[in-house]
Amino acid sequence: MNRSFVLVVIVIVAALLAAPAWNFQDKKPIAAYIVKVVKDVERRSSTTSGWSKAMLLSELKAGYEVRTQDKSFAMIKFADESTVRLREKSIITIQGEVSGNKILNRDVYIERGRAVFNIKKQDTEQFRFTSPISVASIRGTEGGTGFDPGTITSDITLITGVADFSSTRTQCKVTVVAGQTGIIDSTGSCRADTASSGTLQNNN
Repeated sequence: MNRSFVLVVIVIVAALLAAPAWNFQDKKPIAAYIVKVVKDVERRSSTTSGWSKAMLLSELKAGYEVRTQDKSFAMIKFADESTVRLREKSIITIQGEVSGNKILNRDVYIERGRAVFNIKKQDTEQFRFTSPISVASIRGTEGGTGFDPGTITSDITLITGVADFSSTRTQCKVTVVAGQTGIIDSTGSCRADTASSGTLQNNN
């Protein structure tokens, strides 16, 4: 067998084997920015214990938390123009990865409080809102979701789009469509009901 041909084959095989490593190295943590701040809004990274005042255009990298105090508000924007508006007395954590200009995954963890969102549709990615008891997987959806640690209840209300809303404690899962509210409680039970006009307005 021709020696040069053997060398070419070895190079091709090595390149194919290395491709997954290249793809892995191309991944990097997602980032977002705080584009509106009203009153007392704070942020902190995963490597620090203390909170610092959030300013307009403060960057949020994967692992960053955002906290709003009484009568406070923050709007967060991602590179694809998706927005998350954080209501008062809320704490969320941003997670996710990107590869180049492609968003691989995103997760907004709600420790407490409420977020109103407008998520742009992606071909493959599902945007997830999680809480201590629930997971909401959405794609191209508007609405609001929240978690109340006092009642241990999670909910999601949709203005447009569809969401799969499931309990992390049981196998219970419901599909929530536009005009509905999904609710998951501490026992892991779940349901989807028609949302009232007031609820729709509060999540728009």
